[in-house]
Order: sequence, then C-alpha cells, then structure tokens
Amino acid sequence: MKSRNCSLFNYILSLIILISLLPVNLSAQEKTLEEMTIEELMNLQVKTGSILNLTKTKIPVSLTTITSEDIALTPARNIADLIEIYVPGALCLNHTSPRIGIRGIIIDRNYKLLMLVNGKNMNQKGAQGAALELSNWDLNDIERIEIIRGSGSVTYGPGAIAGIINIITKTAATSNGTSIGVEDNFTYNSKGGFASLGFSAKDFNLYAYGSVRFTDGYKNAEYFAVDQNTGASGFLNPSQAEGVMPMFGDNLERPQIKLHFDVNLFNEWRVWARYTNSDQPALFRQKMTLAAGEKVPVWFTGQKGIVGVLENNHSFSGNISLKSNISYKSENYYDYWVTKPLLHYDEGGFNSPHGAGNIVYDFSESEIFLSSIINITQKDEKYKYALGVSYSYNRYGSGWGNDKMYMLSNDYKSPDGRYIEDIIADGFNTNMISFFSECNFEFHPLANLLVSARMDKNNFSKYFFSPRIGLISEIDKDNIVKLIWQRSVRMNTGEELYKEYLYNTKANPEILNCFELMYNSLPTKNILLNISASYNWGEMLGFVYDPATIKGETKPIGNLKYFTLEAEARYKFEKLTFGINHSFVKQLSWENAAGITSQGISYADYNSNGLLSTGNDLNNWANNATKLFANVELPCQFTFHADGQFFWKWNGYKDVQLMYDGKYGNSNPAWKLLNNILDDENFAGTDVKINLSISKYFPQINSTVSVYGINLLGSKRYSYSSGERYNYPSRLMWVNEPAALGIKINVKL
Repeated sequence: MKSRNCSLFNYILSLIILISLLPVNLSAQEKTLEEMTIEELMNLQVKTGSILNLTKTKIPVSLTTITSEDIALTPARNIADLIEIYVPGALCLNHTSPRIGIRGIIIDRNYKLLMLVNGKNMNQKGAQGAALELSNWDLNDIERIEIIRGSGSVTYGPGAIAGIINIITKTAATSNGTSIGVEDNFTYNSKGGFASLGFSAKDFNLYAYGSVRFTDGYKNAEYFAVDQNTGASGFLNPSQAEGVMPMFGDNLERPQIKLHFDVNLFNEWRVWARYTNSDQPALFRQKMTLAAGEKVPVWFTGQKGIVGVLENNHSFSGNISLKSNISYKSENYYDYWVTKPLLHYDEGGFNSPHGAGNIVYDFSESEIFLSSIINITQKDEKYKYALGVSYSYNRYGSGWGNDKMYMLSNDYKSPDGRYIEDIIADGFNTNMISFFSECNFEFHPLANLLVSARMDKNNFSKYFFSPRIGLISEIDKDNIVKLIWQRSVRMNTGEELYKEYLYNTKANPEILNCFELMYNSLPTKNILLNISASYNWGEMLGFVYDPATIKGETKPIGNLKYFTLEAEARYKFEKLTFGINHSFVKQLSWENAAGITSQGISYADYNSNGLLSTGNDLNNWANNATKLFANVELPCQFTFHADGQFFWKWNGYKDVQLMYDGKYGNSNPAWKLLNNILDDENFAGTDVKINLSISKYFPQINSTVSVYGINLLGSKRYSYSSGERYNYPSRLMWVNEPAALGIKINVKL
C-alpha cells in the first residue's frame, strides 16, 4: 500500500506544479446556483426533461437537482449515495455493483434508468445499462446532477423507465482558476486527489480535470447470508476460510482514474472528452486462491469508458436555433465469476459450451452518434416548437486488448445448431434512428399545453413510440399545477436483441404508462413546496432463469400497477438551507404473464417450489422513505452539514418470511431457527442512515478543510432479489455497512 500512496501523491504533486504554471483569467463569474434564491432557481432554464428551452417551473417532469455545494458538503462515496440522500424515494441495493431504484422500479441491472453526462447517453446498451459513472468515488468535477423521477423515454429514448440521471460537469464558466484537493476515507482505506484548471479568454474557455483514487476497502465488513439448500445462516467475516473481499476495494489494485477536457469556442462550439473507470468486487464474495497463488475475488466486475463530443449551438435569429452534435463513445465491461481456480481469472468463458471458464462478460461497446434539434420560438414566447433526429451506430466486440467476445448468452444455440459464442466471435453491429418533437402552446396562463412524441427503430427491434401530453396551469407566478400523461418504453439489451435476431423474432418493448399530477408552490422567495402523485401501469420485462437448463432469457413477466406520492419542502435563507421530503410507494396489483411462476417484482402472484402468493407489495422496496438535510453557516467560516434517510415498511421483504411460513409452518427446525435470527437482527425493520460533516474555510490560503462521518449509526444494505425458488430464501442477504470517517482538503490557487 505504501508504494500506491507514494504514486498517488506524486501524481497530485505533478498536476499541481503543471497547472500552477498556467495563466488564468479570474474575471467575474455569473451568480452561482448556491448564491441564488429558490425563486431565482425555479426560473432558470434546465437541461433535463425537455428539448425545448423551459424553466424548471414549466418542465413536465418531477426533477431533483443536486448542486456542487451539496456535493462538496455531503459525505457521499459516489453518485449512488448522493441519489439516495437527496432524491425522494430513491434507494440503493447491492448486487455485483450498486443498483439504483426510483419510484419502486429496480432490477438486478441498471438498465431501467438512463445515465447522461452533459446530456450524452452513457448507458451500456449491451447488458448492464447505467454503470460507468455510478461507482466512481471522485465527484469534484461535477457542477450539478439533475435527476428525473419517473419515465422519460420521450426525451431520451428507450430505457428511461425508472428515471434519468444527468451529470452536468464543471466548465471554465463555473470553475475558473486552478483547484487541487486530496481526500482520505479512513474506514474504507481510500485515498485520492484531483487537480483542475479553468481558463477564460475572449471567445475561448478551457476546463481540464484529472483525478485518481486508490481504495483498499473496508476489511471487517459483516455479511449475513443464508444457504439456499440447508437453511444454515450467519455472518461471513475475514477470519473464515479464504476470507471475504474488502468492501468496495479496488479490483486487483487498479485505481479509479478520471480525466475530463472541455473547450468552448465563440460561445457556439464546444468540444469535450472524458475517461472514467471503476473496478470493484461483488459484495458477499470470498477470496479465491488461483493455482498460481494469486488471491482474487470470487466474483468481480468493472468498466472503463471514453467519450468525445463535438457540439454546435447556432442561432439563426432570436427565434430560431439549431443544436447539433456528433460523438464517439467506447466502453469495456467485464464480469468474472472465478469458479475454476486452475484457470486464470480472465481465462475461458463461464457460459462457454467448449469448456467452462471464469468469464461471464468481457466485451466492448462502441458508438458513433449524430443528432440535430431545431428550436423555433415565437416573439412573445407563447408558442415553442422543437424537432429532432438522431442516428447511432453501435459495434459490440471483444474487450479492449482482447481477441474474443464473451457474453452471458454464449452457450445458446441458433436455430441452425451453431453456438452463439462462435457466431459472435467477431462481434455484431446495430443501427438505430430516432425522430422526436415537442410543442408548447400557451393559450392562457391557466392553459399551457405541452405535446411531445418520439419514434425509435433499431434494426433488430420493432418500432417504439413514446408520447407525452401535459397540461400546465399557472394559477399565479408562485403556484403551478401540472397534469402529465406519458408512455415510456425500454428496448431489450444488445445481447438479447441479437439473440432474438438469430431466432427471427422481435420482442415487444417493456412499457410503462404514467398519469402524474404535480403542484409547485413558492409561498415566499425562500421556500419551495412540491407535491406529486402518480398512477403507473405497464407490462414488465425480466430475466427468467430455468434451473433445468441453467439458462435464462429476458421476456415479459407480468403486469404491474402501482401508486406513488411524493412531498418535499425546501427552505433557503442567508445562512441556512434545509430540505425534507417523503415518498410513499404502493403496489396496487401484480399479475404474472402466462407461464411465469416466479419473478423478482412481487410475491403477490407466485407458485414455485411450494411457495404461494403472499401479500401485495413490491419485493425490493421500502413503502415509505423520509429524507432530510441541512446546511448551516456558522461563525468563523465554519459550515455544518447533516442529512438523514429513514426507510420503513419493507412490506415486500416481510412477505418472504410469511411465504416461507406458509410453506413450513413450525414443522421445519432450520426455518424456525432462521426466523428467530431474523427477528433478533431486526430484518426489514426501519433503516436509518445519518451523515454529518463540518467544513472550515481559510481565506488566507483560499482553502477548505472538511471532516465527515458517513452512516454514523451503522445500517443494513440489502441485496436485490430476483425471486425465490429454493428451499430457503436467497432474499435474506445484507451487509452491515460501517460508520466511516474521513477528511478532505480543497485548495483554490
């Protein structure tokens, strides 16, 4: 570890010396988000949720904004933590990496939400969905994060069923000058640093950023697990067998690295490029010693990606503008399940028909993307129109530096008897074209009509249609009511689409319909109140596993109806910012598709291995979530931050106990013992997370020192469950996340 720390600080020192030699223009900047009142914030144009230039009060979505001040003050390990802290109802479960759920929608891969960077879709289309940015520990290059709660495929394309996460990066306009910083999270043995440069001149702005993070991970984590066959249960710890892999440690001592470069020319052209990576072992996994003596996680995943974007925003007149961009993106994803210690961890396909190995996934995904949107606004701004078209070419091939492509479906056969592994050895391509439009008609302050539509077509898919209609009524300038109906769709993953192509089929998309009623109020310029209620229904897709063939496929699994209610309040004054929100999610009904007996959404319709229908709630969800936060400016330039999340009524989790009670009653000693253990451990009880930080600004050296504590009361982090089909429940897995302490120092040169 010593050599790694030396490398880290040598890297930081080199960046400091290089950047401090560069000239900068410290000209006055515009008013920052932190300096604005809530009233001013609500009248800003936002970049998420619409292709028209609308203010936050008029956009037809429920939107949460996490500012750079929130990011700087909040003790958060990554973006997934930030979302769980600030977004009403959002929660995070464990799997091979963090799984984010919004408004009751969560799955074992993050492909039901979209991850954007500066509006650019960064989702991995081949298999995993949103993966690349979520687990990176460095957040210092982010200006803000805009999160749509709920559907949004009408704006961003197939995939936005649960929500949209848009990362807006810093630029020279928002972060001028030179900044450096270091951070040490003592509990997770995580050390890192960053350096940035913002340079402004006439018609030219440059922003450059680099960071590195080394994480050994928390080595004393307690993992509770149950043997699905015998019912034996208990906590795994490093003293057992080979020992459990440290929590959130780097895989194979590969640090997290982030590089970002952004140039703006003549206020019309923008070029930006970005590289990020993250590699972490799956939780609940022990170490494995290979034949060569190397210790590796039994299961670990990782991804790295690069993107380059050229944007042009041209105004033909005051009323007509054209936004165009062309981009290239490439991502490498791997997933190793090391069950063959005689082989190297990256040798042989786990799903290979020609000799099982350790590779579940190892492939690259490259995309060329083009898009143009024309906006037309009448002089009185009562009528706005936008029309856009986009095209993407995607190439799926072997992982970076490798000569073979591995996917989960490799051991399937095509209709002519060939294995998919052999067919896709050299990769495959897809093309997608999209047309989208949006119109805003302000007939009267009480009658503002917004109509949106989008059509997407992949060469392996059917046509996908996403419509939206919104009625926005401005009762007065401080009170607005919105009624929105929209239909959102999700296209299958790249590997599933290719499998359907080989079988000459084209599956229907996943569909979610939503009626949402929103009320926004500004009682004063410093207080914001939001209330939202939504009714959702649709046909869900899921991965269906067949134990007899040890295979599975993604297909329709059932029809879901559920209701959500969200309320939030935010107060902002000179030295105090306070926010509170509550979310309630309730399943109304769940009905399995024909032939489906078990799935991971609900136990309300179930018949598998003696397990019968129980309850009427979402399996992987807490019905209620209450969240609050506060930032307080104290004397002597101290700032105090506190936030708390309270998740309660995990009714779907309790249903699994009731379901197994129905199967065994008091006749099974192993189940009776396990039930007692769960009661003692307060399984599915109220889960509380508290984070605190105190920051001190030193004006003499333009520096800020922050000391923070994460999860100070300790709490459970549950695992995602794809349903029960064994003698004892796999659902009963969690990690007791530790309280964590750390320090970070930021310097503005």
